[in-house]
Amino acid sequence: MGNNISSAENGKLYVQEWLVQNPKAWLILVHGLGEHIGRYQHVAEYFNEQQYSVIGYDHIGHGRSEGKRGVVMKYDTLLDDLNSIVELTKLKANQIPVFIYAHSLGGNIALNYLLKRKPKIAGMITSGAAIKLSFEPNPFVVALGKITRSIYPSFSQNNQLDVNHISRNKAVVEAYKKDNLVHDKIGAELGISILETCKWLQNYKGASPIPLLLMHGGDDKLTHPSGTEAFSKQISGDVTLKIWHRLYHELHNEPEQNEVLDYVMMWMKERVG
Repeated sequence: MGNNISSAENGKLYVQEWLVQNPKAWLILVHGLGEHIGRYQHVAEYFNEQQYSVIGYDHIGHGRSEGKRGVVMKYDTLLDDLNSIVELTKLKANQIPVFIYAHSLGGNIALNYLLKRKPKIAGMITSGAAIKLSFEPNPFVVALGKITRSIYPSFSQNNQLDVNHISRNKAVVEAYKKDNLVHDKIGAELGISILETCKWLQNYKGASPIPLLLMHGGDDKLTHPSGTEAFSKQISGDVTLKIWHRLYHELHNEPEQNEVLDYVMMWMKERVG
C-alpha cells in the first residue's frame, strides 16, 4: 500500500507499507542514491514472513516522490524526512520496537540522523553505508559542484556510479538498468554534502545511542568496506561489524541474500528480547 506525506522541502514523499497483523517489531527501509523503495519488495516480504511490519519511502527527487531527480536543496532535508518517517512509524508501532535498515546513501543519512538527532528506537542496521567511497570522484565534477552548490544547488550531473558493481547477480543489474524509476542524477548540493558527511562520519568518535549493526560487502566497489571498518572502531556501545567477504554493494540483492537477511533477523531478535 502506498501513500504520500509532506517532505521538509516542497513536495510529497512516497511512502510504502508492508503490514502484518500483531507485528513483533517494525522495520524502516532507507534506500540508496538513484534507486527507489520498490526495489526492496523482496526484503519487505522476507521480514513480513518473520512477523515484522515494514515501512519504506522514496527520498525527495527519487522514485515516486516529487522533486527534480537527484536533487535536494539542503542535506538536512534528508534527515528531517527520515525523522518524519520514524515518528510516523513509532505512532503506528505503539510501543512495539522500531528498527532502521539503511543502504548506501541511506546508510549515510541514517548514521548522520542517529548521531545528530539521537532517535529513541530499538536499533539500526546499515548495508554498504556511504562512509568512504570506493572510487575517486572526478575532480572537475567536484569543483563544479562546489562552485554551483550555493548559487545553483539544483544543478545536476551524472552520479558516476558503475551499476555493474551493485550485485554479482546479473539479473539484478539488468533489472536496475531497465527500471524506469531508477535515475543516474545527482544535484550539486547533494553531491558535495555526501562528500562532507562521509568525512564527518570518518572523523566521528563517540558512543552509539542505540544498538548498531554495520554490514559491508568485502568486494564493494562503490562504497569502501574500510570506511565501515574504521567507523566501527571509533564508535562505542552495542556495535556489531559484519564484513561479507566477496559480496558486492547490495548485500540484499546478492546470491547470498537469504543468508544476509537471516543474519539481520537474528541480530534484531536478540535485541527485541
